[in-house]
Amino acid sequence: MNFFEDEYLRVGATNRGCLRIVPSQDKKPPGFVIGDDSGVVNYYEVRNGDVDPRFNSGAPTVRKEICRIELAGMPYYARDKVFFSIGTTIRAFRQGKMLHAFETNLTEMIRTIAVEENYLWVAGEHILNMYLIQKDTLRDMAYFVSPDRINDLLTLNIISPTIYSPVLACEDKAVRVLDAECRQHYQYLFPSAATCLVPFSAKAKLVENKGSLDRTILVGLQNGFVVCLSLEVNDAFKQWELPPPEDTIGGAVSCLKLVDLKGKGVNDIIVARDQGSLEVYQLNSNDYVMVYRTNVNEQITGLDAGTLSQPGYSEIILSTFSGRVLSFMNIEDVLKIETRKARDNPKDLPKRINTLSTEVERMRQQLETLKNRAESEQPRLNTTANIFRATSKFIRNAEDFSYTVQIDSQYPIESVILQSPMQLELIDLEVSANAQLAVTPTTFGFGAEGVLATYRLVEGARSKFEFKLRTVEGHYGILNIFVIPVANPKTSQSLQIPVRPLSLHERVVDISLDEGSLPLNILTIKGSFSFSDMNSWMNQALPEVPKTEDEQARVIYRSTFVGTVLIADYQAGSAIFKSDSISTITILKDVISFEANRRGLQVAIDWEMNDASIKRVLTLLREKIDHLNDLSVKNSMIPALKELATQEGSGNFLSQEYQKILDNSDRITAEFKQQPKKLQYLKGYVMDLFVDRCKLKGLSNVGQRTHRLTQALGNYQDMDTIYQIFMS
Repeated sequence: MNFFEDEYLRVGATNRGCLRIVPSQDKKPPGFVIGDDSGVVNYYEVRNGDVDPRFNSGAPTVRKEICRIELAGMPYYARDKVFFSIGTTIRAFRQGKMLHAFETNLTEMIRTIAVEENYLWVAGEHILNMYLIQKDTLRDMAYFVSPDRINDLLTLNIISPTIYSPVLACEDKAVRVLDAECRQHYQYLFPSAATCLVPFSAKAKLVENKGSLDRTILVGLQNGFVVCLSLEVNDAFKQWELPPPEDTIGGAVSCLKLVDLKGKGVNDIIVARDQGSLEVYQLNSNDYVMVYRTNVNEQITGLDAGTLSQPGYSEIILSTFSGRVLSFMNIEDVLKIETRKARDNPKDLPKRINTLSTEVERMRQQLETLKNRAESEQPRLNTTANIFRATSKFIRNAEDFSYTVQIDSQYPIESVILQSPMQLELIDLEVSANAQLAVTPTTFGFGAEGVLATYRLVEGARSKFEFKLRTVEGHYGILNIFVIPVANPKTSQSLQIPVRPLSLHERVVDISLDEGSLPLNILTIKGSFSFSDMNSWMNQALPEVPKTEDEQARVIYRSTFVGTVLIADYQAGSAIFKSDSISTITILKDVISFEANRRGLQVAIDWEMNDASIKRVLTLLREKIDHLNDLSVKNSMIPALKELATQEGSGNFLSQEYQKILDNSDRITAEFKQQPKKLQYLKGYVMDLFVDRCKLKGLSNVGQRTHRLTQALGNYQDMDTIYQIFMS
């Protein structure tokens, strides 16, 4: 499929879920609503290509951004009541008339909403509240405290055909199904955080009420997968999944939508991603196949689809972080519409062209007048800062033990400045080829190497920028990012990203672990600390630590770099950590000791070392070294293989192994360019492991020992020698 893209309008910066198509009802045409950071929700209708404003909610007394918009009403397929959240307030209107303005008792900003009949569910970061709407007041019914951040919310009739069950997508990789009193009924765990939810049905049908919907949902994940999940009364089952395209980097699913684009009675799946990708999947036999893909070059925050500008034709509408509202319509439908217009009004086309030309010329003259006026008044203008929004995301890439930093700005970006006292490696890949990088050698106190770098964008006006970096475990602190837009006078937005000591560890929830089969080192900590103290210290050391009201917890982590594991069991006054990596145990010991001393709490720390863990880690690293050596051999063969293929006209005569090398030559070459840095990183990990072992053993002459190890690392093939140096 091919689509015609059109930009309807621009508003202020938008949050996720703040765009909805309002269906046609009571002979009124359909329209769409959108809310932005000005705190105003605007309702528009699209007629003959013109976007006409019809209603707005009015500016709030204190400027607060719109955080969520949802539709309510009956029948389900024609919901026309617009509910939206602003701060901790819920407001609603219908057909231009304000209906409700509810002040909630929440302390968190309301991020998600669900409305069914007279029931209202609202969720902030961690707390879900359920209310009963009684005229102009809300009555508290129930609440639920989530162990981790709530990313999305919907309601379905799961446990009973007459009772609504909230379904939560949470940051701790769980989808939670609650009962009518907001108690957890069960949960389903994924390999990645759940980011968005939408009811699913393969057949396109008009739904009178939500009770007739299938108990099946689509779940968008942080790792880019879309999973079809069947929600039964007491459990959930995965039906199928859509993997992200292979070249998708940082492609967390931000929005999902179902729509029958061709009117064949079968729903298509629309997927929007954080990095700006828009994808359309159609059912082919029994599988969904991607039939369209484009990229809008900034974060997609809102997505909806249905009949809007042309009766009888469906279109996709989306909003971006900077406030663009874009429409996508099937080119076949556009041609049908234009053909019909030309047939019905043969004299109308020249008139429309003339009108548009006149309008373009008028706008050009108006722009020139405004420019001249601004230049003449410039000396009298006071310099004021441009207030704009910018956000950042820190995304772990398990395949190459790195992080992708995604920056979205309300205005086009001119440059990005990085500053951090930590040791970080900036990875120069094609993903940041649209910028020039300048790095200034920097030290921060005690000779510690830090980072001071500037990316200057060289490609057009872009409001989205991303780059990759690699952290070193044991080094932690704050990465400061200053975003400078293309605007006068110059100003910047400061962003901060915390980098934790064990930043390359990810929490796993579906691991089948036999502790007895692993050579584990054990760290035991006892003292007068509370459970919340230890949970806070864990959060200082590790990412994705869940918040819980329980009195004890057990979490398991895996190193995305080496593959080692960390098992943590802790409660008030006691914590036991087990890992097959001595470095992990050492880093945890140092972080918790520092935090406890800072709080003035006495803790007793003891550890047991298992030297067999050294051999296991060295073996795991050897596999990575062998991969890099194999990469080097393949890269050296590429020129010869290309020459043979050129001489013979094709590479079909080559063996399957050599054809694969030739087909993947660009990827192999790009990865090989990073080989020296990766090899140095691996050797640095071995050195840290050796120093950590010496530290825990209380050994002296560490300098002489590290010198011998450095020489041995020159030839990592001799692993026995390296192991003997560790044990000596």
